[in-house]
Amino acid sequence: MRPDQLMTRVLVARGTDYGLRGQLARAADCFDDALEVALLTGSDELRSTALAYRCCMATWRGELAHAVRLGEAALATAAGLDDGCRATAQIMLAQARIHAGDAGDQVAAATGACGGPELAALDPATRPRWYELFAYAEAARLRAAEAQVWADRAAGTPTVCPGSAELAQAHAAAPVDPTAALRWATAAAASFRAAGEPVGAGRAHLLAGVAHGARREIGSARAHFARARALFDSCGAGLFLRQVAHEARRMNARQPRAAAGSPDLTSREREIATLVAIGLTNRQIASRLYLSPRTVEAHLSRLFAKLKVTTRTAAAHRWSAAADSSP
Repeated sequence: MRPDQLMTRVLVARGTDYGLRGQLARAADCFDDALEVALLTGSDELRSTALAYRCCMATWRGELAHAVRLGEAALATAAGLDDGCRATAQIMLAQARIHAGDAGDQVAAATGACGGPELAALDPATRPRWYELFAYAEAARLRAAEAQVWADRAAGTPTVCPGSAELAQAHAAAPVDPTAALRWATAAAASFRAAGEPVGAGRAHLLAGVAHGARREIGSARAHFARARALFDSCGAGLFLRQVAHEARRMNARQPRAAAGSPDLTSREREIATLVAIGLTNRQIASRLYLSPRTVEAHLSRLFAKLKVTTRTAAAHRWSAAADSSP
């Protein structure tokens, strides 16, 4: 193998590692560099591979139109190449289109290019991650039975990180059994944390928040949304940040106005109460909300008065209890 060909593969491997560790900007840089080197090699295989992985990173960062273009270019470049190269391009493009809202026949297109439902053309170590994507896509279309099929495939595939299989089960359960979805999402978050995969952990917290919301446990839902938001923000995962905002708005829209006797907090005080409930310090809250520590202290003073408490721990308990009990 020529040195420039080896360098392309090394850059793709390094970018993949950065992506899993949540360093999405560095991952994107690696894939951009891999594409530049691949162009110098004249290898369509390496060029398609670099384009496909750049598509994946653009998807996670929320650059969906760009991601679709990259995936389409990867697939066109892979025409006439081996099954593995075409499969990688097709499944990365499917991921981009699914998250862009074009789920349609993307699961069928991906499985058709990847050797059938077993995804035989893909690296076995990556298959649970794609089964999880398919479970997500089917659950989003309220096809719980189809989502469960993919979740069961993920569960039956050996993996070094069980988080993907657990998250797939959470997706499948979400439309029909929020309690089961919460159990699986909580397990997935722990598995992704243990594996050092913050984007996966954030997605699990997001789904746990949705499940709590479906159970009308609003304070707990907001706490999980806050954890997910913090993880995605630290990684630059714009796609999933937008999903958190969307799910939080959906949940809030279903809630009636505060009942008499419940804490009458402003939207900013609610944000701060939620961040206090997950253990953030004043300085961390100030950084998250782009406020000064002094402004956070002022909000906390009013918050304590409204909640009739004098400590952060009591405020956290009082706010969570009030949110969970709201009709």
